[in-house]
Amino acid sequence: MKLLEARNITKKYNNTPILTDISFSIDEGMIYLIKGRSGGGKSTLLNICSFLEDPDSGEILFEGRSSASMSEKEKKLILRDKIGYIFQDYNLFENLSVYDNMKIYLLATCNMKDAEMDRLIEEKLTLVGLL
Repeated sequence: MKLLEARNITKKYNNTPILTDISFSIDEGMIYLIKGRSGGGKSTLLNICSFLEDPDSGEILFEGRSSASMSEKEKKLILRDKIGYIFQDYNLFENLSVYDNMKIYLLATCNMKDAEMDRLIEEKLTLVGLL
């Protein structure tokens, strides 16, 4: 099943094309790599796919639904609940472990019991090879 689909995404900054007619799809459960030169638009593309930025043209579909038809609240809920995103500048508490940073996020955004949070964090850290 297609989780996310980008159709003809274009983005410019100060009339300089950053992304031009980019199309692709992401299947649920798969892991993808984005590779390119510095300044090539990788972060811009991720921001657009995560609803943090709007493309100049084209559309993003999440689970078959166009982002153009979603409210800002819906987009934020998808980013919070369904898209894993670590910002380029991390936005982490430097004096805390990755585990503790994840726990703070879950405490702020989810209604989970401690044991449930601990299991989820351990599962995700194991998945990416950090535990």
